[in-house]
Amino acid sequence: MNKQYILRTVSQTLALKIYPKMALPIKGAVWFQALFAFLCVHQSAADLVNLGNVTLDTPVGKVRGNSLLLTDGDRETTSPLYVFLGIPYAKPPVGELRFKPTEQPEPWEGTYDALVMPPACSQYAENPFPWYDTLPGQSEDCLYLNVWTPKDAVTGYIDGDERQKRAVKLYIHGGGWFTGGSSRLGYYEGRGDANEFGVRDTYNKEYIGLVVVTINYRLGALGFLSSGTEDAPGNAGLHDILTAMKWVHSNIASFGGDPDNIALFGQGAGAIAASLFLTVPSSLKFFNKMVLSGATLYTLKALKGVTNEYGDGYDNNIKLADRLAAAVGCDSNIAENPKATVDCLKGVDASSLVQTMASFSPVFQQPPNVFLPQFGRDDIIQVADPFSSIDAIIKYNYTKVVLFVFNGDEGSYLLTVNNPDVFGVFGEIDTGIDDAQAKSMMTKFLENFPQPDDLAEKLLGDLDTKPTVGNRKKVYQVMGHVNTICPIVYLADDLVNGGYTVYVEEKRVDPIYNPWAKWMGFVHFNNVPLDFIRDGPQFKAPWAVNGQSYNPTSDQSQISFFNKVIVARIMYGKLENSVAEFFKKYTPTDRYYSNFSQDASAFDGGKYRDLGGKFCETLKKYFVK
Repeated sequence: MNKQYILRTVSQTLALKIYPKMALPIKGAVWFQALFAFLCVHQSAADLVNLGNVTLDTPVGKVRGNSLLLTDGDRETTSPLYVFLGIPYAKPPVGELRFKPTEQPEPWEGTYDALVMPPACSQYAENPFPWYDTLPGQSEDCLYLNVWTPKDAVTGYIDGDERQKRAVKLYIHGGGWFTGGSSRLGYYEGRGDANEFGVRDTYNKEYIGLVVVTINYRLGALGFLSSGTEDAPGNAGLHDILTAMKWVHSNIASFGGDPDNIALFGQGAGAIAASLFLTVPSSLKFFNKMVLSGATLYTLKALKGVTNEYGDGYDNNIKLADRLAAAVGCDSNIAENPKATVDCLKGVDASSLVQTMASFSPVFQQPPNVFLPQFGRDDIIQVADPFSSIDAIIKYNYTKVVLFVFNGDEGSYLLTVNNPDVFGVFGEIDTGIDDAQAKSMMTKFLENFPQPDDLAEKLLGDLDTKPTVGNRKKVYQVMGHVNTICPIVYLADDLVNGGYTVYVEEKRVDPIYNPWAKWMGFVHFNNVPLDFIRDGPQFKAPWAVNGQSYNPTSDQSQISFFNKVIVARIMYGKLENSVAEFFKKYTPTDRYYSNFSQDASAFDGGKYRDLGGKFCETLKKYFVK
């Protein structure tokens, strides 16, 4: 079955569900061309026109943003979008507020101009990884959020039309707790999700447009350093996220959003953070759905290891704080002298702290050289072991639907960044490895697990004694299972057993922007540009990432559009009425997952099952008590 036939078949079947009035009369091979032409005419966009400013009244004051119109030549393809950039959701965490829990912002007088992207939170930006944030600058004063919303949603709210309210996508970026930010328009731009592509006129007058919110939160030492005292209680970055969630719940109605239909989206560290909030009862009223990509709270087990070396996260943070303090000339016994050490660290320039932390891991920051969330030590993650507190999730059960997402080659970057001397950081050295190398690399990766050498041999199974790319692939596949796939399986099983509706999807497609070598496949984070669909399924507007322009293929644009439909159907509770025969529910018995791919029938939940297989069964005793 060739790729063109697959795409035609998927397009035809999905269109029957999404565009029933248009689809039914069309027969045979013209189906694909008809749908494609329809998408080009009704849903593509070539130009972005600024129509001027728009001002909204909100509970926190007047906010001025921009009104934007997407056009295709002389034809307007959608009603305008309203965009608000850089709205403060907290006091600047500077001076005495450094390392402290988030505080509410001061009210402003007059109208707040939310017209330009805010700076990213302070972070190391000299490595070329795609999730590093360099523009439009960085600052310790960084606790801002951005909102994209359809104009009709706002005018409907003002007119009192409850039917106009849109579901809300609250996105938490990833980056390993030490990098990233909402201000990267090459990745985290909400205009495509907010743009409704004219679908409301053709799909039974239902909406698939969303109100999109992206946020910044403190990173690295500034976000997660802990003294174990009120001077620096830890988890400041999680406090930021919780404060942003409260802000959105309280204010999003003014932007046309539905405060009772908010989904937390997270990728990487953002997915870990989102799933951690399942164990925080005080947060559960602020969202009712989740989309988690590339990680879950169980991933922290893989990062920290399952020995007690780092305990609940606190021990690692204390050791790392002492190391940082010594490196910048402060007292290096934070446990004994917390106030003096923290006061000294408050006097060090934020950029110096960031640069010093980066020097501990010159290639890629990871434990034990990264500050991480800690448990049971402050008033946010109150349980000492959230991994054994899944009953709390089931007990409160406010979040009814969870979608998990993973990429086809999640682990390949872990192989290269941990072994740059062999493969190069980005896989630029395309070489095979023998069995001894494979076992050594795997043992090193599992060093925080009990008996890592025995575990590595068990997980890898049979290997070729001579150097092969097959050995290489097996190693990074196991790494991907340890870090991503098995943590998804364990949480998905828990949630289904607790009464949740769970879906799992895999993405395998040529990435839009990819600094990694081709042999590495569809790597961790590669899904983000597809998840933030641009102006329509044709993706006419090129991507500008790190100063370079990228033009997505039609395959990429279609898969991204299908993804938008799936997410919107989940957000609006209509999935089972649209593509349920392709997108099956996950169960612990069958472990169904759906596949978004250029090489297989998309949404085929019947074919793809037993997610994780023997790997996750072998690892389970290390993750699940």
